[in-house]
Amino acid sequence: MKLEGYSYLFLVLAVTFLPFAILWAKKSHILLRRWKIILGMGVFSLLYSGCIDLFAFRWGAWMYGSEKILGVEILNTPMEDLLFLFLAGMVIASVFVVAVEREIRYGRLK
Repeated sequence: MKLEGYSYLFLVLAVTFLPFAILWAKKSHILLRRWKIILGMGVFSLLYSGCIDLFAFRWGAWMYGSEKILGVEILNTPMEDLLFLFLAGMVIASVFVVAVEREIRYGRLK
């Protein structure tokens, strides 16, 4: 397989996993206490947005070029897209947890 087939996967990892890993490396002491919420938001994001994607792909609202993806599909949705939905939900939840913890620490939120 050509390297081109990994381009969407590389993009997904760059915009979701990289920030996620950096945030967890710096704020793991906060995030570990709320890992269930973070994981739950990843699953919720995957299920909710995954259902929307399922309809969008069938309707033809958007698609990915076969040369840009690995070709592994779950329910006619590229695996990279599902990975993005899961990781994006976890990144957003992680940022939110850190922000709320900061507001509580500075007394702006009780």
